[in-house]
Amino acid sequence: MNHKETGTFRGEEVSLSKMRFYSIGLVAENKKLSSHEVEVTPIEELPFLDGELTSKGTDYKGSAQDAMGRHYQSSVKAHVSIKAKWLRFGDSNRLTPPDVRRGEAVMIFQFGDADKYYWITLKQDSNLRKLETVVWAISATRNEADATDADHSYYFEVSSHNKLVHFHTSKADGEPFAYDIQINTKTGYVLITDDAGNFISLDSSERRLEMKNSDGSHFDMDKTHLTITTTDSITVNTNKLAINTTSTTLDGSSSVRITSPATSIN
Repeated sequence: MNHKETGTFRGEEVSLSKMRFYSIGLVAENKKLSSHEVEVTPIEELPFLDGELTSKGTDYKGSAQDAMGRHYQSSVKAHVSIKAKWLRFGDSNRLTPPDVRRGEAVMIFQFGDADKYYWITLKQDSNLRKLETVVWAISATRNEADATDADHSYYFEVSSHNKLVHFHTSKADGEPFAYDIQINTKTGYVLITDDAGNFISLDSSERRLEMKNSDGSHFDMDKTHLTITTTDSITVNTNKLAINTTSTTLDGSSSVRITSPATSIN
């Protein structure tokens, strides 16, 4: 019988991937911020597990007698959790794994019979997940030799651990400028910069708004004080200008000139 023509296949003709689902698991300890690995308990392999879920092992001690009649004691530490590494499954642009915490459900995978395991989240355990740090990166280069690092990517970071939101662009594909936008909610500070020396900043705690360009022109609104500095000129174009002040000082190194059919300074 021609199995190819009839559309049926023998079992031995089916080739399965060596990457296989191993077990549903529960995270045994909170993931460390800088790590891609967690301790996870494969609950389908240990269906009768009882007690508090933890990554700590249990010491078992015993005594026996060898062939010469000598007594000895031995001990062994048994673990109910295994170490698994984050599998970037369906999150190719995400550089950081979910900050899973103890008790969260995950799926555990194994490649062949190797003693290495991988994990992905199974569901959104919003009641368990607390502070998180997430970084996404998008390649900004067409050069095959370049890595997707900070110099060759656009990246976006949101971290409630560090109280920070950061967006960065790259010049890896011929862009004339690179930009960084950072919101620091820990100190109450917003900063917009480029790589040419221009910036805009907002300091909420100091009630200060500041702008400066690479030519030295500077706008500084600091609480009840406003300072405008520039090395060339300031031009104000308007139909009517009224200045009300208790003290006025006009100081020109060479001359001060006011040209107007009607000018009023109170």
